[in-house]
Amino acid sequence: MLILNPCDGWHEGHIRAWEEGAEVYHVGIYTFMMDEMVPHDFYVAWALLPDSIVLSEKFEAEKHRRL
Repeated sequence: MLILNPCDGWHEGHIRAWEEGAEVYHVGIYTFMMDEMVPHDFYVAWALLPDSIVLSEKFEAEKHRRL
């Protein structure tokens, strides 16, 4: 996902869910360094991005097309 912080712009974040058995006990947005982005990080907007692997499979034929 993309996270907007008005102080320093866009950041890439990943949603992670921590589970114990069948129960989810924490869901958060994390940076690539696994630092949790919490509300005091002052993000004001976010957008979900498509799964890049699933998206690339939909354009498989385009990979082999010559320009």
